[in-house]
Amino acid sequence: MNRTFRSQRGGSPLQMLAGILVMMGLSAYSMQQMQTTRADGTKGVEAIDRAKEAACATQRAQMSRDIVMFLVDYPDLKPSVDLLEKAGTDIPDCPDDGAYEIYGRQVLCTHHSYTDEFEAAEKELKEAEMRRSNPRPLLDQLG
Repeated sequence: MNRTFRSQRGGSPLQMLAGILVMMGLSAYSMQQMQTTRADGTKGVEAIDRAKEAACATQRAQMSRDIVMFLVDYPDLKPSVDLLEKAGTDIPDCPDDGAYEIYGRQVLCTHHSYTDEFEAAEKELKEAEMRRSNPRPLLDQLG
């Protein structure tokens, strides 16, 4: 039983060649994908725009929660960006340099919100003010 052990540190030249060919194929494929994306230019830009829009929506949702907390402390005041800042609320910046506007409890962005959202918010705010100034129709509905 005389065995000789051969060192297994490396592979055969055929295994090395196969590995190199696989790596070359993968690199050629990835280079082609990168050049298509760069020439088209929309895939990366669209992803960045969607990410910025999502970040803005998250910040607007947080500001809406901050408005609710503000109204608990100051129920007689109409919330605004300036009043929230004076009350100690950190007002974030829109990722696309839009400005946040407050309509009642709704926060809209001049860059990411659409015209119909502004119109709906203004209409809702006017209706709320009308209900506050004339509570009689509300009382008639209740009873």
